[in-house]
Amino acid sequence: MINWLKYCIDRRPLDCGFSVYYRGEHNGGGPFFIKHIFGKKEFLEEHKDCKSVLELCSGPGFIGWYLYYHLKMDEAHFLDIHKPVGEDIKMTADMNSREFNFYHSDGFKNYTGPKVDLIVMNPPFYFNQDQFENHVKYKGLDKETIIENDKRITLDLGFNLHNNLLSNFEKHLTDNGRIVFLEDRQFIPRHMIESKVNQDLKVTYKDFSTKGNKLDYYTLTYYK
Repeated sequence: MINWLKYCIDRRPLDCGFSVYYRGEHNGGGPFFIKHIFGKKEFLEEHKDCKSVLELCSGPGFIGWYLYYHLKMDEAHFLDIHKPVGEDIKMTADMNSREFNFYHSDGFKNYTGPKVDLIVMNPPFYFNQDQFENHVKYKGLDKETIIENDKRITLDLGFNLHNNLLSNFEKHLTDNGRIVFLEDRQFIPRHMIESKVNQDLKVTYKDFSTKGNKLDYYTLTYYK
């Protein structure tokens, strides 16, 4: 029997208006990024015209469900290379009586869904084995299952996933579409993204950092 955890995206005085269901090992930090970035009034205002969302590297779909709910969207799509997270997303949909689509895919390789208005993601940020091994040592990880889980969430070996996303995202956006890359500045500097994108696209850059580097991220939003 699965021990479901719940993350409330609509807190009310006596209950929760909408909960995302997930298994602990599938949490890649979605609630943290909602609190500090995706849930900010400025972000929601910027994308209030969007009617469909696709969350890449979705895990349980924290960010996708949050935006779908708070922006009152018509469609919610989720994509992840780890097939079991589809069960988490289905549980959330069933418990909240919502429709969704989940795509088991490595980047856009097996994506068969429609064009969408908004693509969001918190992708893996290590791109070589040394970076990940340092992570394992720093965290003191010693169980193989935990190491493999962290590798799936944090390692984009050879920058291959990013390359797939960067070279394909335009064709999956509507005429009103945009994609938001959320990146860890320490490992993915801005130029690594910008150098691979059509320079004719409108782009906005936003910085999210705090003293002590507890938060040191940025977003690059490309508009079609």
